Amino acid sequence: VANTPLITNLTAGVYSVEVTDAIGCKNTIAITLDPSIGITAIAGADSMYCEGAGPITLIGQGGNQYNWFKLSNMALVGPTQQVTVNPGPGNTSYVLEVISGLCKAYDTLTINVIPAPVINAPDVTVIKGEGVIIGGSPTSPGAGNTYIWSPSAGLSDTTIANPYAMPDVTTTYQVQVIGPNGCVGIASLKVDVFPNIKYGNGISPNGDGVNDTWIIDYISEFPGAIVSIFNRWGVNLFKSAPGYPIPWDGMYNGKELPVGTYYFVIDLNDEQFEPQTGPITIMR
Repeated sequence: VANTPLITNLTAGVYSVEVTDAIGCKNTIAITLDPSIGITAIAGADSMYCEGAGPITLIGQGGNQYNWFKLSNMALVGPTQQVTVNPGPGNTSYVLEVISGLCKAYDTLTINVIPAPVINAPDVTVIKGEGVIIGGSPTSPGAGNTYIWSPSAGLSDTTIANPYAMPDVTTTYQVQVIGPNGCVGIASLKVDVFPNIKYGNGISPNGDGVNDTWIIDYISEFPGAIVSIFNRWGVNLFKSAPGYPIPWDGMYNGKELPVGTYYFVIDLNDEQFEPQTGPITIMR
């Protein structure tokens, strides 16, 4: 059949192998090829589950030695019968190699990981007694989603994408988004509730210790707040450091300002709130 040390693609049957050495000595043996001696690799059934439900264990069958590979690049996952994998969203295929003696066999399975719903739920800030619509734009893309918000306190509806929230205190809300395929995404957001700043409409800086400076209640809750005072011609007479640590005392360049009406701008430096403006009067 052949005069080489290696021969392949033989059919079943009995073959004679004759070996001759360098000095002419010969030896002959008979080899029987039995097609009933074979192996079958069994990787298991394809599977599908939601993102976050992994990892999953793969168990091969059919031989004495096993190797698992990731099909995309044939990277070795593990040289064992059982391996644990945690693929990302989408289809990922794995190849099982089964070895028994000189025989090898292969099988492939595919795992389909369904992505969890994508959620957009940014934190928001609100003044106590006011409300705000929470969630993203949209909270989760795609049609057919189901929403569950918790806790329910302060919410207009716990089953819509963007409920109206008016909690009494700072509250962290969790939203579960269930996609039409049954996969669940979870996210949380915080509604920071700040007290409304309060202030009078004038000061009387006469040194009696009463109303000598312009006190703004609760402004310490806004460490970035800037308070500015202007005269009627728009000249900036006072601008505070962030947080308004030193209240305005009716002075400008070390001199008392005259009795009259001036104008303030309170910028909380929070994108949730517009600057507050209005008149303030100096009385002596």
